[in-house]
Formats: sequence, C-alpha cells, structure tokens
Amino acid sequence: MPRPFEALHSVYRDYDAFLTSGAAANGFVLNTTDPREAETTLTQIRSSAPHSLKPVYLVHDNGPRAATLADGCISSLQEASTRYERFAKRAAVFKESSPTDSEELRLLRYLYLRPELTLAPFKDWRHPQLYHYPIVDALALSGQRRPGLIKNLRNRGLIESVQLLDRLRVCPHCDHAHTGFIDVCPNCHVIDIREETFLHCYTCGNVAPQAEYLHGGRLTCLKCQAVLRHIGVDYDRALDNFSCGICRHLFVEPEVRARCYACDWSGDSEQLITRRIESLRLADAGRIAVRSGQIGDLYSVLDDLNYVNPPYFRHMTDWCINLARRYTDTHSRSFASSSTMCSTSSSALAATASC
Repeated sequence: MPRPFEALHSVYRDYDAFLTSGAAANGFVLNTTDPREAETTLTQIRSSAPHSLKPVYLVHDNGPRAATLADGCISSLQEASTRYERFAKRAAVFKESSPTDSEELRLLRYLYLRPELTLAPFKDWRHPQLYHYPIVDALALSGQRRPGLIKNLRNRGLIESVQLLDRLRVCPHCDHAHTGFIDVCPNCHVIDIREETFLHCYTCGNVAPQAEYLHGGRLTCLKCQAVLRHIGVDYDRALDNFSCGICRHLFVEPEVRARCYACDWSGDSEQLITRRIESLRLADAGRIAVRSGQIGDLYSVLDDLNYVNPPYFRHMTDWCINLARRYTDTHSRSFASSSTMCSTSSSALAATASC
C-alpha cells in the first residue's frame, strides 16, 4: 500500500494476512483497484464476528456492489480518522459484536452505527430473489443467512421503508423470482395453441379457420357449399381467435399460467406471491433495541423493554375510569383494592410510555 497509509498504519497483503498477525484494528482502509478483490475482502470482514461492524473505507471506486459493503471512499488517513471519531461515539453504547449475537441484532447495530445509511437492494439476475441486500448476506456468519430476515424486522417495526423501488411476483413453492408466464389451452392446458382468423358462415353456422374456406381463390363453406361473397351478409369474422393443436378447442383468449424456472412449479398466476422491493433504514424501535441489546416485539402489550402499546394503555385507562364511575359507594370498599391496583398499574404504564 503506498504512502501516506504505509507511514502511519500497519499494512497487510490481504485480510488473511491480517488475521495471521493477530493484530487488533479499529477499522480498515482497502487499497485495491480490482473490484472482485475488493468484494472478496469486504465480504470476509463483514462475515467475521470481531470485525463485522468495523468501518471499512475504500481508496478507489470498486463498483456498486463493493460500495454497499464499505463505508465510502477516502482521500487521506486524516479523513478516515475524522470519520472514525464519529463512528466510535455511537459504538460506545453497546459491546463488541460476538458470534453469539443474532443475525438480526448485528444488522440493527450495523445500521445504528451508520445513521445516514439507507439499505438499498442490489439487482442481480443470478440471485434467486433477483434483488438482495449484500450487507445482509455478508453479516451472516459462515454464510448461513436465515430466510425472511428483512421481512421479519420490517413486520416488527425495527426497520422501515424509505422508498418502493419495484414489485415482484415470486414462486409460492421455492420463493424464486425467476418466473414466467405462458398461454395455454383453457380446455386441456397444453401450450400447442395457434392464433388464427376464424369465419362464421351465416348459412349453416359453421365456424372454422379462414384457410379452410379458401378454395379456388374464393371463400366457400365446406359444410354447406355456400359461396361467401360479402362480409356481414354471407359471413362474419368469429370472436374466436385461437385454436388448440391437441384437442381442437376454439377459444377467444388463452389461459395464462405461471411457472417457475427454478423448481418447475406451474399454476395459476394469482398464486404467485407479491413481494415489495424497498430501500430501508433503521426505525426508532430499532434504535431502542440496539441500545438495550434486546430485539423483542416492541409493540406487544408489555414487551422485553417494558414499553406498552399506546392503544392498549388508553384502553386500560378508560376501563379503570369507567369502573370507578359505574360502582356506587355501596361497593366502594370491595373495589377499593381493585381501583388502587388499576390506578397503580396505569401510573406505571404512563411512566413507561413517557420514557
């Protein structure tokens, strides 16, 4: 690595050489012009528990995929040091990442340390889901990414949508996005269908492809031998536009079937699952989860963080008030303890909700 980096920091040929040295690091500066080498090194760092959350800065632009795994480009070590100071202040709120941390917690911490970061999907036609989040894949230790992680965090309110970028229809059997549509015969469901022009003979009512009426340069019905001279008088064009090459069924519109090119599933197009492709960011609930180190359901009645759902709090408060108004002094003694308990509970909930 050229100066000035060499003058102030330890330099290693690659990430494996760094691990062999046993040295500690607060961050990394990656100096390579090879995008593939940059992606490989970044993936190694993000997949390593001790260093997965560390800042990694690039000296050169190594392409869009590397950019999603790094923390931007720098022009000097002074710039890297300045950025790291802000990074270290936010990192002080929780302990170092460890192999025992859940994949969800690592991702939330990664986003917490980068408050301006928007988690953008990366489109890759080779990926089973077509869109994916490289940093989510990389943060999974040993490459064992749990399916549905983004959807789970999204449903729990820990991350939130910034912008809807695309909408896909994925296979309900294997979850792959590489699906297609094909027209089939609505009678026997084969793909051997033909689009043709059909004529309707007014004399006998025969409906057949136009080619079957052409004889000797004129239109003649093979069924009744009538000569069809004038459209709208002798004949008309039938509504049927398709014919099946197997069962000879005539129909106006073919049936549209969906099929998956990964698992060969085939079915009605309405069976495909709609998937929203969005850019995401850390939600307020996610920030609370990072600071507490717990990622329980923040919106249950009483969760691991001792927060209460506001609608439930209002419901309980109204119930206690109505309870006090309903019963007269005759029953005040028997309900004194209950009212006190409800009042205490409501106060506790109010204090929790105001935190």
